[in-house]
Amino acid sequence: MFIFTPCGRTQLSRGIRSAPARRDRIIPLIYLDNAATTFPKPPSVVEEFRRASLLSAGNPGRGTHSLALAASEEIYSLREALAAFFSLDKPENVVLTFNATYALNIAISALRQPGHILISDLEHNSVRRPVAALGGSYSVFRALERENVLRDIRRKCRRDTYMIVCTQASNTANVTLPLVEISQFCRERGIKLVIDASQGAGFYPLDFKSIAADAICVPAHKALYGIQGAGAVLFADKYRGRELRPLISGGSGVGSALLEMPTRLPERLEAGTLSVPLAAAWKEGIRVVSETGIDVICEHCSALRSYTENALLQLPDVRVYMPGAKSGSLVLFNIDGISAGEVGRELDRRGICVRSGLHCAPSAHASLGTGKDGAVRASFGAFNTLSDAEALCNAVEEIVRR
Repeated sequence: MFIFTPCGRTQLSRGIRSAPARRDRIIPLIYLDNAATTFPKPPSVVEEFRRASLLSAGNPGRGTHSLALAASEEIYSLREALAAFFSLDKPENVVLTFNATYALNIAISALRQPGHILISDLEHNSVRRPVAALGGSYSVFRALERENVLRDIRRKCRRDTYMIVCTQASNTANVTLPLVEISQFCRERGIKLVIDASQGAGFYPLDFKSIAADAICVPAHKALYGIQGAGAVLFADKYRGRELRPLISGGSGVGSALLEMPTRLPERLEAGTLSVPLAAAWKEGIRVVSETGIDVICEHCSALRSYTENALLQLPDVRVYMPGAKSGSLVLFNIDGISAGEVGRELDRRGICVRSGLHCAPSAHASLGTGKDGAVRASFGAFNTLSDAEALCNAVEEIVRR
């Protein structure tokens, strides 16, 4: 478990923070790309991955021998942990996937019907592309100004609108959507709501008791501190399975004599073997985040982000997009006269990992006005410290004044 002190220091030492060998040398590594994937992972998460690889090595749901049963227990234990974290009563409604992109594709396909879909202008391509691929009509509502979101949804909604797919939190700006109000609107209109919680789960509160969503899609490897290669779509308790359309067909360990996928959840939407080590690691990540407290992690990262924004705003030729948010871990910026890609490379040469470009969210960048090449994004995680933020600001100042 990681524990924080008021200065943003963790009990973990900098000994865990070294980069792989590059040009036959080890360089210091400051990792500020946590919005893409959190790093490092809590040591106990890595240990759980190793333990399950050794002791729960059977194929879950595909046998009655001890290793297969141990694997099944690991998988069901993760379902229970995710259900508890998001206040879902039925663990069987947790459908495990490879990542949040698969989860979103599965949810959108499972709930598909003739008609019109609404998405926001902050959506990641994991939402934009699956919705576009359906071939039906869809519209985009504006989400940068939280107080006007519901007004624009009402304006863009049509009689045949049957689903809204939207992010919980943007991956480019410190913006969250008013999901309680959106879910109330959807309930009144009989519209389905699918939430992409890729950036918010583990950082902001989200649960089925306060938000009447039909499906919540999450990855393991971001603010829930699991390992890449796992994700989930959680369907509301009202769903049984038969009414959901499978996206992928294949082995499920249930009803093997049938050509159709089983009618019950989660097997109806889960085809193929799940990764037991990833499940065990993810469950441990959820435990660590829950015990630490998402409010503690959010406050820690928000303080580092605020410090960084304030320091960058003092530099000439540096443009910071939407500074001053109450909470959030992202700093999005550009340096006049230098492309975002070049800034990213210059920071990498100094041992600082950020992400430059459009961040798979071109419509969000269009709304923010960053330009065709996007911007530089620094994103803080639970293991970052004040010295990391200082190093980033000093490096940006060097680049500006070179």
